[in-house]
Amino acid sequence: MACFLRRVCVCFHVCMKTGLYLRKRGDILIEIQNLKKVWSDGKVVLDDINLTIEDGDIYALVGRSGAGKSTLLRCINGLASYNDGHILLDGKEVKELSYKEMRDVRCHVGMVLQNFSLLERRTVYENVALPMKCWGYSNADIKKKVTNLLELVGLDDKAFARPRNLSGGQKQRVAIARALTMEPKLLLSDEATSALDPNTSSSILELLREINQKTGITVIVVTHQMEVVRQICNKACILEDGKIAAEGSVKSVFIKRPGALKRLLGESDEEDVQSKESVIQVAYDVKDSTLNFLSDMARDLNISFETLGGGIESFSCDKLAIFRLGISRSDREKVELYLAGKECTWSYINQGSAEKEQVM
Repeated sequence: MACFLRRVCVCFHVCMKTGLYLRKRGDILIEIQNLKKVWSDGKVVLDDINLTIEDGDIYALVGRSGAGKSTLLRCINGLASYNDGHILLDGKEVKELSYKEMRDVRCHVGMVLQNFSLLERRTVYENVALPMKCWGYSNADIKKKVTNLLELVGLDDKAFARPRNLSGGQKQRVAIARALTMEPKLLLSDEATSALDPNTSSSILELLREINQKTGITVIVVTHQMEVVRQICNKACILEDGKIAAEGSVKSVFIKRPGALKRLLGESDEEDVQSKESVIQVAYDVKDSTLNFLSDMARDLNISFETLGGGIESFSCDKLAIFRLGISRSDREKVELYLAGKECTWSYINQGSAEKEQVM
């Protein structure tokens, strides 16, 4: 606990001294409209992409290899062109920016990659300082900023170590510190934890979330791992074959459980769900007052039902219960009335049921 509080205080201290604590959450940072990109061989890699990313979001671009997520990321930071549509970054069309304007934009976009991209012959300090040296900052400003950032990422005792002497997690922390040197408004993470072991990956994700919470920096996470999405992201877009297959808050995507999500999770549609007379999916936040939600419903309504599947899903700091219940047709109306008075989301999910739903 003491270690965590120290990290929080350090993070706030660093943000105030470096200017990172500037962004206002909720304003639109990136707006993508009808985006299309085609390779030179005629293959469509991005097709009719429409997204809005707000300041302060930790936004996940999710999909299998080849889905188009990394290409979309490169279009956002101007490293790849696009054929049609619009990408507005802080209200400016990316493809219409001049060379100087694009250079200024990239100055305030940090990038964290899977392979760390550190210079092996440079020390940790020199690697973090490199962007500031390229932009002509004074040695005094560089020393102040790098010292603060290394403290933020927990590597203040490794300033003069070389990358070859660091673990994978430590190398990624160096890369994150380097990405923050120019006080970015946007941090792009491209499969940054996919090469790390689960414990190290979790610690890096917690660091990204901590930086986001204390600075307001928007983070876009490219990943194929749904555990990454659950742990730190508040919104997500699932890409399949260059198209948006699902999009929304992370909770809503998991509640709706579209086919794209099931395919990523390796799930299949349960045959018994389709064969039941009425199957209702109920989702609710896990807290003290809802620990006995389903048993209370059965008791209060004096009915019985079959639990067909589901469980507890963990998201960032929250837990959500999602269950699929088989109920008889004669009980549907009173179940609907009961759930209407509760803080929950519900909908029928088999084809033979009425088109009704309730959203929290």
